[in-house]
Amino acid sequence: MKRIAVFGGTAEGRICAETLAGAGYGVSVFVATAYGEEMIAPQKGLSVRTGRLDMHEIAETLKHENFDAVVDATHPYASLVTENVIAASREANAFYLRVDRKTTAHDDAIPAETAAAAAEILNNMDGRILLTTGSKELEAFTSIRGFQSRVFARVLPASDVVQKCEELGFHGKNLICMHGPFTHEINVATIKMLDIDIIVTKDTGGPGGFPEKLSAARETGAKLIVIERPKESGKPSGVSVDEALNIIKSRFPTGENVEREQNPRFPLFISLEGKSALIIGGGEVAARRARTLSDFGAKITVISPEISDNMRELSDKITWKQERYSALSNDCGIVIAATNDRAVNKKIGEDAKKAGLPVSVADNKDESSFWFPAIARGSGIVCGLVSEHGNHGAVKTAAGKVRKALSEGL
Repeated sequence: MKRIAVFGGTAEGRICAETLAGAGYGVSVFVATAYGEEMIAPQKGLSVRTGRLDMHEIAETLKHENFDAVVDATHPYASLVTENVIAASREANAFYLRVDRKTTAHDDAIPAETAAAAAEILNNMDGRILLTTGSKELEAFTSIRGFQSRVFARVLPASDVVQKCEELGFHGKNLICMHGPFTHEINVATIKMLDIDIIVTKDTGGPGGFPEKLSAARETGAKLIVIERPKESGKPSGVSVDEALNIIKSRFPTGENVEREQNPRFPLFISLEGKSALIIGGGEVAARRARTLSDFGAKITVISPEISDNMRELSDKITWKQERYSALSNDCGIVIAATNDRAVNKKIGEDAKKAGLPVSVADNKDESSFWFPAIARGSGIVCGLVSEHGNHGAVKTAAGKVRKALSEGL
């Protein structure tokens, strides 16, 4: 059974977990709080883990329990959690997939980078304020002048949340404990009932009820301050829930989804001596590919705005073009798509196939015309190992055993 780790007590996390468990996967959902656990219905093949984990704890869990893939469906503002899940997935050599929410246009809102920045803006504004940003960053708003009388906080109806709010000075009628997301009508009624002049929120997308808050503010004439999503440069681009489910089912077929190729791929060994190899991407995966290809005499060109330290160590073996990918040149021998952007990798694969060039797409074997193998060499023997169905953990284990055997002279 393929094992999938889903991070996030969000609507997207719940849908991914329940759908994958129903399709025959072994799914473990990791949520931070007991409240998040309550949102996930018991189901065969699905377990819930509650509690906050740091990067090393996540990595150890992924490795020791042999998860095949990680679906990061955490809240779009939980940037630190996402960073930890990405790093842990790399350390555990588990396939990582980020689920993103679409943003909603809000050009008429007042932007703020952080909760503290929003509080500073509010200190220069008069009127009654409705906070719909949750309890996590509520302390930042205690700096608002007269907050105990003019600020109303809408938070989850959980005992620990209420206790935290009261300790910060939010009491009685200024504390609204309800579970969202909320309809346009409920938001309008709340604004009118409390005579709200300013709403503070986050761009939490459709699942977080942001469009309904935006429309309610426009209808009532309340000003809207939006704490923008954290900037995540260098992180993998996300996909929708449906795209995530399709990618998992394609890369890790199980049960009703197993559609094996009629015949396995034939391992063809060719000379790369002096042949042109184009690698798009400058991260750790790209560096590993470059190191391997250089060992076989390929003439390597790397296209990427930035490159990792490990790639820089290969400066005498590569030609680095510090630019973003736009199109393939005609003199490529083989192409490696290894950026951290799913859409770019997909385009590279499509461009290479149109040009008749062999291409390996690092994050999607189905878009590759050849699969980049794990290499084992020794005693005059060269072995290349791949997995027919994307089980990278099995390949890593097998390659280690073969390397050991070759180093010992068989």
